[in-house]
Formats: sequence, structure tokens, C-alpha cells
Amino acid sequence: MKGDRNRSASERLNAKTLDQMFVNMVEQGYECPPFVSNAILETAKSVFIPEQSNPTVMNVGQLKVLGIAASEPAGKPLAKCEMKTASSSRAYYAVFHIMQAALLTKNLTYKKHSGVISAFSKQFIKTGIFPKEFARYIKSLRSDRETSDYSLYWLLTKTKQNKLKNILKVF
Repeated sequence: MKGDRNRSASERLNAKTLDQMFVNMVEQGYECPPFVSNAILETAKSVFIPEQSNPTVMNVGQLKVLGIAASEPAGKPLAKCEMKTASSSRAYYAVFHIMQAALLTKNLTYKKHSGVISAFSKQFIKTGIFPKEFARYIKSLRSDRETSDYSLYWLLTKTKQNKLKNILKVF
């Protein structure tokens, strides 16, 4: 009897892990079988959590954008400046791929980013499956990605870095 109680307590605690919560949301919200929901989880983890053992290894298609730290004074030689890695593009694409995976659960695919975002909003945010603030997060990530990818100058401040981290924690 006590073993059953411990096992059920263990199962309840396991159900509260982020991984299991994500799997449960996909299974219940999108009526996916466990195999599909676990595959979506593993895909999300591969995008969000790169190989931790070797931080110099880059994924296929990943770009590394270096910028000079905002704290560096004007006129300092570039070779002596502290460099920072920009991550907004990677953050955006991590969320973008999750949106695509969610849309696939409804057999929906789109060729343009705007189509994916619009359909995700219609299918998952407006229906209440995802909170309304996700629309704001997605808009912010897309704006940051476009600015960092296409502008000549883009400053990734500490505030912006923290904002990106907080958005990704939600997803």
C-alpha cells in the first residue's frame, strides 16, 4: 500500500516537470498521441537547448552575430573590445518552429512567416489554448529578429537580453 502511495506521489511530481507539462498540453490541447507530442518536445528542446557540452559547435543554418559590448568606450581598438553574441534571431526561430509544429497538429502549413504567425494566432491564441500575451511576445521576437538581421546597426542591450530570456521561458 505504501509503495503505491509513493509511486503515485512520484507520478504526480513527474507530471509537474516542464517537459511533462508541455507533453500534456500538446496531447490534450491538440489531441496528439504521446509519440507525436514527445517528438514535438524533442524538436523544441533541440532548438531551445543546443549541445551544452561544446558551446563552440553551431547548428546547421545557425549564424553567430558578434557585436561590441555597449560598455566599451568610443575609439577603443576593436581587437581589444569585449564582444557579445546576439541571440534574437535564434530565439525567434525557436518560437517560429514551435508555432509550425503546433499548426501541423491541425494539418496546416504556410510558406510565409506572416502566414504561420497569423494562423497560430487564429488557431491557438484567439481560441484560448495559448495566453493572449503570446501574440505580443511573438511580435516582439519577430521585430527584434528583423532588426538584428537587416539593420546595419543593432544594439543587444542587457535589458533586451533579459527580455528574450523571459519570453523563451514562457514558451
